[in-house]
Amino acid sequence: MPGAELSDALVDALEETSRRRLSVLAADGMLPLPADHLLALQVHLAGSDELLIAERARASLRQAALRVVVGFLEGAAGPDELRFFGRLRTEGPILEAILRRRDVPRDLLVELAPRLSAPLQEVLILRQDAIVEE
Repeated sequence: MPGAELSDALVDALEETSRRRLSVLAADGMLPLPADHLLALQVHLAGSDELLIAERARASLRQAALRVVVGFLEGAAGPDELRFFGRLRTEGPILEAILRRRDVPRDLLVELAPRLSAPLQEVLILRQDAIVEE
């Protein structure tokens, strides 16, 4: 039945277009989601194989409000999100929020250490237990 095949193809194309549009909106931070959910989704999209989606997500996360990012890093962020923001953003409050997490990935502490300011190095020293483990 040619009509059914055409209809299925159109439905598939519409669904793909809708998914792509939804991904672009999410990458741009334009979905009505709680900040913690949206930031986690954007970090995920920043690793997308689709270059446009990944770059839009990274650009949006570079510009995300400092207080929102810090709140996310202090609470809901997992290891992937901590690593992502530790590499993407260099503001003191963001790095401090990462350093103060008890569950911060040890390899991230080692990676951040050489580029920390003196006050942040003092915070890092408080994490001697994690440094020694690594």
